[in-house]
Amino acid sequence: MGTQKVSTILYIVVGGSGLNSSKYECKPIKGGYNGGGTGGANGDTTWGSGGGATHIASSTGLLSSLSTNKSSVIIVAGGGGGGGICRGHNKNNGGNGGGTNGSNGNGTEIAYGGTQTSAGNGGDFGIGGSSSSGGMGSGGGGGYYGGGTAITYGSSAGGGSGYIGGVSNGITTNGVQSGNGKALITWMPVI
Repeated sequence: MGTQKVSTILYIVVGGSGLNSSKYECKPIKGGYNGGGTGGANGDTTWGSGGGATHIASSTGLLSSLSTNKSSVIIVAGGGGGGGICRGHNKNNGGNGGGTNGSNGNGTEIAYGGTQTSAGNGGDFGIGGSSSSGGMGSGGGGGYYGGGTAITYGSSAGGGSGYIGGVSNGITTNGVQSGNGKALITWMPVI
């Protein structure tokens, strides 16, 4: 009896880092690749955009495009939420992405992190919440469900949630990676 070869094609999308706005720009700041929410600036307050999620799936496309094919999603590392600074101080870092739930943002307004079943305020499946069209607000992190946005001066956004659906003995931990996302696959031969 011979051995049978099984081939599986995996699609890996690596999330991009969020960006910081400059004072008085008063325009939207694009979120990180793969679902990071838009941030902005207004007067003496700056907000950052959210980081994008990194995911592995058996179907191609950005994470948000898989909302009707969630069973193809194998693993997601959520992106962090954008930070907020008011009048050059009162700096609030965005919530960490990843883990079962993304962390909430900080500041006077609570921007919730994404969970396994729902997004933070303004977010959705695969997408972090975005600032208003006028450029006010911090962008939520992309994730299985994206983190929420915050528009109160200096408040920061929530992080996107992680997800494990197609691996054995997997764990998710938030706050591990900074900057752009990363995917590392190690081949484990079957004995």
